[in-house]
Amino acid sequence: LSMMNTSRSRRHHMAYLSIIFGFASASTALGQNVNPASHLRSVERTYNAINAFEARFDQQMTFPYGGGMLRNSGLIRLQGDQYRIDMDNGQSMVNNGTTSWVYTKNDNQVLINDVAQGSRSFTDYIFRDQSKNYSAERAEGMQLDGRMAIEIQMSARDEMAMFPTVTLWTDPQTFHIYRARLVDMN
Repeated sequence: LSMMNTSRSRRHHMAYLSIIFGFASASTALGQNVNPASHLRSVERTYNAINAFEARFDQQMTFPYGGGMLRNSGLIRLQGDQYRIDMDNGQSMVNNGTTSWVYTKNDNQVLINDVAQGSRSFTDYIFRDQSKNYSAERAEGMQLDGRMAIEIQMSARDEMAMFPTVTLWTDPQTFHIYRARLVDMN
């Protein structure tokens, strides 16, 4: 997951981030159309009201042009614009809003970078300010991993966005995110 906005290439990869919260879900009819903008604003309000949270996640990255796939899992802790991600593979990423640190256990190496002023981290794309940065194109009720969810498909308002398309699967009652798919054009 890139913390910097780098030059764009035509190589695509998808990052799937499944966040498991363990919340009970409400019943929503399969295929039920939901107002995308309204539902996205509800998700946004939910996460903007949370001071801090911690969640387990599973990540799957696919690389269509190389045919490869990478899977990771770990724990994310988020508070405001600060976060810590501890991957089960030994990699850790920490960002305090002004500096980011990436520790790779296998290399016993720490990379330290300044966070560019005004830059956004991937957590902003998933958890905060979605309606400011994305247009909600479609929202529909569906079954996801045995529970009801609302799938929201979004397109970036800025053509140079780190993630041009984002899909969120959310609880229809609590608006908590079950899963996110971010398509990165790098």
